[in-house]
Amino acid sequence: MDLNLAVYSNCILSTISIYKDSKIIRERKIDDLHSSLESKSEWTDEEFNWFTHYEYHFEWLLLHSLFITSFSYLEGFLKSTSEELEKNNSIKLKDIREGKGYLDKYRIYLNILGLESAAIDNKNWSSILSFKDIRNSLIHEFGKIKYDSSKVIEHNLYFGPSKRRIRIFDENF
Repeated sequence: MDLNLAVYSNCILSTISIYKDSKIIRERKIDDLHSSLESKSEWTDEEFNWFTHYEYHFEWLLLHSLFITSFSYLEGFLKSTSEELEKNNSIKLKDIREGKGYLDKYRIYLNILGLESAAIDNKNWSSILSFKDIRNSLIHEFGKIKYDSSKVIEHNLYFGPSKRRIRIFDENF
């Protein structure tokens, strides 16, 4: 199981590296575009489109993608851990009939096996469920959020005048 954790942790570290590397590229592109504007009176439509892309869209799109990827690593880790523990236990994942989706099924399974941090009232699970809601909103609703979430409020993710859409702009989210 330690190897499993090491693999998934390494994947998370890779997503952080991707963000840092791409931030350098984005900043360089913006600087190049500003330099281009200084040498001539106006941008071409293509240059303007690239500027808009790098200045206003690139970062939040990248952060959304990396957040979704990181969350999938968490789901994969919980699934893999549950399946590994299942090999040496009489209680099987298929025996778990309750739960709201696979993530909750793994939580219930790990809790039954005695992992106290997998209890529904554990604050870490509450956070994971809030992050799951954000993930689902980004994947299925293009950031439209149907209700206030503690993590949305805590990280000020609201976007637009209606405060019904979210955008991740902070790399520390």
